[in-house]
Amino acid sequence: MNERTVHISALQRQRPSVPGLEIGQIVTEATYGRRRFRVLATDEWVIYSDDTATGPFACLQAMDDRTVTVIWPRAWYLTPGQQLDLFSMESSR
Repeated sequence: MNERTVHISALQRQRPSVPGLEIGQIVTEATYGRRRFRVLATDEWVIYSDDTATGPFACLQAMDDRTVTVIWPRAWYLTPGQQLDLFSMESSR
């Protein structure tokens, strides 16, 4: 959704975070909507060996198993009130 790849030096000046999320907020996985997660951080970046980083991502902790933490792209989970797009709205014309 809002992830991008930047040179790692750009993160030293400013470390952007996932917009619209707050630490402590509860989100739900987007695939089936069954598993709930608490937001632990909103400014995680994946750093590659070529001095680039992709992000921002959120660090999430599973509510049913506190030992499970994941760093997921924004498209993989829903915030309260957000809905999945079940059908494509593209025209077949």
